[in-house]
Amino acid sequence: MDDFERLQNRYENDGFQFQTRTTDWGKRLIGTRKGGGKQSGGLAALSAVLSGTQKMMIGYFEAGNPTPEQFQGFLKDAERFYEDNHEDAKIVSILAVTPSKLEKRPIAYLLEHSDGRVIDLLEYKALGSVRGAEAPVKPVPPGRTVAAQPVTASALDYDSVNRALPSPTSHERVLYAWEFLPDQQPVTGQHFLVATQERGVLMRKAGSDFVADHWFKWEACGEPQTEIDAGGPVLRLYDGTREHRLRNTDARFVEVMIHHLKYARVGYISSHMEELGFDPELRERCQTDFVAERYSLAVRNAFTLLETRIRLESLAPRDKSGVDLASHAFHPQNGKIPIGVTEGEREGNHLLFRGAFIAFRDPAAHNDQLVGLDRTGAFHQLALVDLLLKLTRKGKEQFQRGVP
Repeated sequence: MDDFERLQNRYENDGFQFQTRTTDWGKRLIGTRKGGGKQSGGLAALSAVLSGTQKMMIGYFEAGNPTPEQFQGFLKDAERFYEDNHEDAKIVSILAVTPSKLEKRPIAYLLEHSDGRVIDLLEYKALGSVRGAEAPVKPVPPGRTVAAQPVTASALDYDSVNRALPSPTSHERVLYAWEFLPDQQPVTGQHFLVATQERGVLMRKAGSDFVADHWFKWEACGEPQTEIDAGGPVLRLYDGTREHRLRNTDARFVEVMIHHLKYARVGYISSHMEELGFDPELRERCQTDFVAERYSLAVRNAFTLLETRIRLESLAPRDKSGVDLASHAFHPQNGKIPIGVTEGEREGNHLLFRGAFIAFRDPAAHNDQLVGLDRTGAFHQLALVDLLLKLTRKGKEQFQRGVP
């Protein structure tokens, strides 16, 4: 007795009488429910689902999960049977049965291309060696969406997710993964946002495999935001090239996690540039080089910006640079925009600018690689430039108000 015959016997024991046919896509059973009959083990749950059924159809795919073409053939066969019998018998349930659970991806795809009357009748049941009370998975009719359910770590095959990572680095590993519904396209299966320490990866499940569709570095992302609409929480995530709208009941939690991943990836020091209110143009000119560990170039660009800003605010000639520019702008007696109320304050700020140019600007301007300049040292110099930019603006404002 093969598996198909055992399947038929099990359902007959549960009160069904069948006609058996072999088709191009596999085997099918057309069953009529009889009165009485005994329930057999794991079929008790199925019997409850089918209570009151007059007609049913079972498609059995012996080789396992059907190909899309095989499953579509089954649905068309079921539709023809439904149309031939709808006047004298109501088909309440159509089941697809395999030795293992049907995957959501191919079924969801095929449901979108199947007759709505057939889709409304579908129920799914896994046929396995262990008869369990596994609830049937109800399909989603076309045009209807359902809220994504949280997926716990135990529910994901993390080994498969890791294997699906495109070009993983030697120290990269999956930290977390969330199931979501993408707002920008029709839902055709399970979609996941996978988080590693370096990047985010948008994946979908195709059969038993995970497929990576798109990935991006955390440092390239904008700040994630959560918004609430009629359908629930939606995470808005800009990856540096386009925005994704990811619907998930835990969107706010995901937003916080991505925020921390981004800051960890960019580096807590450079991320503080924005958090501490560094000059926007300074961040624009220097942050990319700083993150890429081009510290000398970041410092050089910072002081170039400072000179440009001083020259603009003090109306200095183009040939003024370095300490000469500092004296032109901030000299306590002759400067165009001296900073401070007292003579001592103005002299102190004048010397501060001169010292910064001599100690830091000149070495950066004349050396492609500053010896001993590390991440922390470079940040300190960028912070100094940010302070000097703010002082320059303060001197211009004092001059405009007529403060001596």
